[in-house]
Amino acid sequence: MAFGWSVSDVVLLCNFAWNTIENTVKAYGEHDELTSVLLTFHTVLRRLQEEVSKPESIMNSPGDSLKEDVDRIVLGCQKPLSLLNKVVAKYSLLSQEERSFKKLWIQVRFGNGEIANTRNIRDKLSSHTSALTLYLNLVSTGSIGRVQKQMEEAGSDLREVKNG
Repeated sequence: MAFGWSVSDVVLLCNFAWNTIENTVKAYGEHDELTSVLLTFHTVLRRLQEEVSKPESIMNSPGDSLKEDVDRIVLGCQKPLSLLNKVVAKYSLLSQEERSFKKLWIQVRFGNGEIANTRNIRDKLSSHTSALTLYLNLVSTGSIGRVQKQMEEAGSDLREVKNG
């Protein structure tokens, strides 16, 4: 999936993340830490989707590197999300009893291989979520700073007109 900043691409990524959440809930439960990380990731993606859908958003400013910067972060999320979806999709198809037995068998047979892999993926998604959140906050702060500067400049112009 190419991110490319169209609203439909962001919607596709959000939907893919939601499908992964649903499979994770079925496989691990809704209170599992992995589910929590995915819900947070999905929330940030939804906010990004809302922002990208606004034509006047700073995220849609022509000639700015914001798109490329966020694109890099989001593209980094796609691989771990896809890997995680494959793992949890397998487990979500099993009954609760089969999942418990299969999880135990995997831990014994593979030394936590696939289970450990989900931990690594969870950590990567958590890291990408933090990076995306931080970047979007920095973009907002920069935007507010530019607005403040323009307001201050307009204020001094108005004082000159008043005193002039």
